[in-house]
Amino acid sequence: MITKMPTNFKCGIRTLNATGHTIFAATQPGMYKYFNASEDRKHMPMAAATTYVVLNNTAGRQVMDKLANCSMTKECMAPDGANLWCREPQLHQDKYAWCHRYDQSALALALAECTDNFKDYELVSDLIYIRRGMQE
Repeated sequence: MITKMPTNFKCGIRTLNATGHTIFAATQPGMYKYFNASEDRKHMPMAAATTYVVLNNTAGRQVMDKLANCSMTKECMAPDGANLWCREPQLHQDKYAWCHRYDQSALALALAECTDNFKDYELVSDLIYIRRGMQE
């Protein structure tokens, strides 16, 4: 349980992991019409949606409202052509990797509407470790 934590997150969200790729690389382009993120902001680092803290303040509620609204619209959350599996070479080169991260993409775009600096919401923590696949 978190009993005390800094609460000066610009967007009311603190993500605790990094993804290593951009929003653009892993977001099906059909999702963009539901968010007001500039072309530059689409190339920001993708927000990690595995573990994050949401403040119960105006900024946090605005981001979560955008995420919830997208989740209730199939064309937003799962646009035609959406596919989870990425083409690896493109994924880490800020090129569209023909994949989509669904809720993670929606969270990242909602945060990109809020700020042009991912450090306003990302703070990688050694307390959280994500093990993917068969990695040791």
